[in-house]
Amino acid sequence: MTDTIRRSGEERQASIQHTAAALGIDEALVSELVDTFYARVREDDLLGPIFQSALGEDWDPHLAKLKDFWSAIALGTRRYNGRPMPAHLRLSDRISEAHFGRWLGLFR
Repeated sequence: MTDTIRRSGEERQASIQHTAAALGIDEALVSELVDTFYARVREDDLLGPIFQSALGEDWDPHLAKLKDFWSAIALGTRRYNGRPMPAHLRLSDRISEAHFGRWLGLFR
């Protein structure tokens, strides 16, 4: 036997939501975070062109998807049901560790 306690999906979701509320994280904050961060990305000389070539001028659908993703992660909303890795793997010949480092720098 093991001492590991397994929680149901509902219990995990409730725990995430409780923690988010205690930290003051809500949908408005997630939306502001995504909008602010990706405004920086668009203006960045290294990352901006990569996103521009992938998204063109129509960022709204992508931003909505990102908000759903971060809402699911931070708030346990389960709104996001995509698969982010395949989209990023298609760009693997155009992105490097330097790009990831810049992305992290802008996020901070």
